[in-house]
Amino acid sequence: MKSHSHIKLGYEISMEKGSLKPVKIHFWNDEKKFKGTSTSEPLKYMADAMVGLTLIHLNPYIKSPVHTPHVNFSFAHEAWLQIDPHHELYKRSQERVLSLQAEKAQTDPKFIEQFEKNFCETLEAAQKPWG
Repeated sequence: MKSHSHIKLGYEISMEKGSLKPVKIHFWNDEKKFKGTSTSEPLKYMADAMVGLTLIHLNPYIKSPVHTPHVNFSFAHEAWLQIDPHHELYKRSQERVLSLQAEKAQTDPKFIEQFEKNFCETLEAAQKPWG
């Protein structure tokens, strides 16, 4: 039998007065804030889930069971891994990457060091307004 868990997330985004520049994200930890809100199933906007789960994932206070005892961090982390596009690409590519790695010839470390140096210089040069 599959066990289901859920996370109730609420947050407010404060904007700079007169502009659309966000200046603060406030995570709700007061149950009263949730009164009058309803859940939507299935999830209506995946971006909302990504924002909320990333907020939990990156903020050490929200991860803390002392600060937010109502959040199941293990479930939130697993949910984040399931919908994060970077992890999805990583998981899908692993079989092929490992098979290529097994077939590759040994490369001279000096060549690799030179490539890394050139690559880093090019990447740093690209991080300019004129790119």
